[in-house]
Amino acid sequence: MSDYIGFFRIDERGTTIWKDLNQIKKYIHDLESGKYMIKISSYVEDRSIDQNKYYWKLVEIIANEIGYEKQEMHEVLKYKFLQKTIQDANGNLVKGVKSTSSLNIREFSEYIDNIKFFIEQELSINLPQSF
Repeated sequence: MSDYIGFFRIDERGTTIWKDLNQIKKYIHDLESGKYMIKISSYVEDRSIDQNKYYWKLVEIIANEIGYEKQEMHEVLKYKFLQKTIQDANGNLVKGVKSTSSLNIREFSEYIDNIKFFIEQELSINLPQSF
């Protein structure tokens, strides 16, 4: 559901998204005694379910073309396009790979665009117009 129901909405992942801080306070205040886990963070639109489906179809196409399993291809693409360098607790620079699940809609779109360019330009794989 994408529309707000009063002061909140529940997205396709089941996350409750509030648009009014006073309503959050009231909701918490009105909870019965008990144990709760509440995580509050600024809202950033995650990648959409449609983006995710599209991505995995791209991964499948590439994997089939070059002989990888889907999960292997996913890891290769992450390594190619989502590498990051971080500093560990001792000040050493360490290479890592971002998780695709941490990408927001804009970042995930850029990731997909980079993959499509790579597929078409470097691998010479023609993508279907729709899938």
